[in-house]
Amino acid sequence: MMTATEIVTYLEEELVEAYALYEIHKGKQAAEAYAYLLKASTIEQLLDAIK
Repeated sequence: MMTATEIVTYLEEELVEAYALYEIHKGKQAAEAYAYLLKASTIEQLLDAIK
Protein backbone atom coordinates (compact mmCIF):
# COMPACT_ATOMS: atom_id res chain seq x y z
CA MET A 1 0.00 0.00 0.00
CA MET A 2 1.28 3.46 -0.89
CA THR A 3 1.49 6.29 1.62
CA ALA A 4 -0.20 9.62 0.99
CA THR A 5 3.17 11.19 0.22
CA GLU A 6 3.95 8.49 -2.33
CA ILE A 7 0.55 8.98 -3.96
CA VAL A 8 1.05 12.75 -4.22
CA THR A 9 4.53 12.25 -5.67
CA TYR A 10 3.17 9.76 -8.21
CA LEU A 11 0.36 12.10 -9.23
CA GLU A 12 2.77 15.02 -9.60
CA GLU A 13 4.98 12.92 -11.89
CA GLU A 14 1.93 11.89 -13.94
CA LEU A 15 0.90 15.55 -14.17
CA VAL A 16 4.28 16.57 -15.57
CA GLU A 17 4.11 13.74 -18.09
CA ALA A 18 0.55 14.61 -19.14
CA TYR A 19 1.48 18.23 -19.80
CA ALA A 20 4.60 17.19 -21.71
CA LEU A 21 2.60 14.84 -23.91
CA TYR A 22 -0.03 17.53 -24.41
CA GLU A 23 2.66 19.92 -25.66
CA ILE A 24 3.97 17.29 -28.06
CA HIS A 25 0.55 16.54 -29.55
CA LYS A 26 -1.09 19.98 -29.64
CA GLY A 27 -1.33 21.37 -33.12
CA LYS A 28 -0.71 17.94 -34.63
CA GLN A 29 -3.14 15.46 -33.13
CA ALA A 30 -5.99 17.36 -31.53
CA ALA A 31 -7.78 14.34 -30.05
CA GLU A 32 -4.67 13.03 -28.32
CA ALA A 33 -3.71 16.51 -27.13
CA TYR A 34 -7.16 16.95 -25.65
CA ALA A 35 -6.95 13.58 -23.90
CA TYR A 36 -3.67 14.55 -22.24
CA LEU A 37 -5.05 17.94 -21.27
CA LEU A 38 -8.07 16.23 -19.72
CA LYS A 39 -5.77 13.84 -17.85
CA ALA A 40 -3.73 16.78 -16.52
CA SER A 41 -6.87 18.59 -15.42
CA THR A 42 -8.16 15.52 -13.62
CA ILE A 43 -4.85 15.02 -11.82
CA GLU A 44 -4.79 18.68 -10.78
CA GLN A 45 -8.27 18.30 -9.30
CA LEU A 46 -7.19 15.19 -7.41
CA LEU A 47 -4.11 16.92 -6.06
CA ASP A 48 -6.16 19.92 -4.97
CA ALA A 49 -8.57 17.63 -3.13
CA ILE A 50 -5.73 15.76 -1.42
CA LYS A 51 -3.72 18.80 -0.37
